[in-house]
Amino acid sequence: MDSRAEDGKSGLYVERIESHMKEVEELFSRARLVEDMNKRLGIGLREWEKQVIEKYFPPSGRILDIGCGCGREAIPLAKKGYDITAIDVSTPQLDRARENAEKASVTIAFEMTDGLQLPAGDFDVIVLWAQVLGNIEAKKDQLALLANCRKSLTERGLISASGHNKEFCRKDTPECTDEDWLYPWGKDELKYHLFTEKTFRDLFTQSGFQILDSQIPVSLPAIIHIVARKGSA
Repeated sequence: MDSRAEDGKSGLYVERIESHMKEVEELFSRARLVEDMNKRLGIGLREWEKQVIEKYFPPSGRILDIGCGCGREAIPLAKKGYDITAIDVSTPQLDRARENAEKASVTIAFEMTDGLQLPAGDFDVIVLWAQVLGNIEAKKDQLALLANCRKSLTERGLISASGHNKEFCRKDTPECTDEDWLYPWGKDELKYHLFTEKTFRDLFTQSGFQILDSQIPVSLPAIIHIVARKGSA
């Protein structure tokens, strides 16, 4: 692994990540996207997410939700009794998430971060749902985030993540894709990196995780999901 991906804190590498994350922050702070994300609150946990929680998550513990948006995942997880810390790059998204958590009468620790530094503490589970990794442009930056995740987990901690399924998306919406990216609203706005199951798995094995499960959910074939445990590497 690139040594810079281990610490994510030196020289031009950090400057480049910070520049990219400022772009992501700007996009996700646009009123249109904040409203779109807030509407998704009504979806709650998706069927595949419920199955992952039931099969792999501990019955209680600390969960870090990276890229929490307006709280679609964090709020129902808090309702299940988990101790939730939820982070995002967008202040407007976090403001809306705090309002939604208050309305739902749940306590969640919200923090703004660009992903270079994660909240201190040993988490039992980290979730990167809703294509968080797909928002990161370069593979070495994706590896840097996963390296930080690994450091923030307990010794036997779990990570659960999803990314866009390249094969499905290119067949389903070819007008919105190119070789590596999905453009749900056109090329001047948001884009998501596309993964094959192999490239998605490789990110986690290269980051020292032991993969427990990787699937393309029948209920949502546009994504690939992975569950992995912190390894000893």
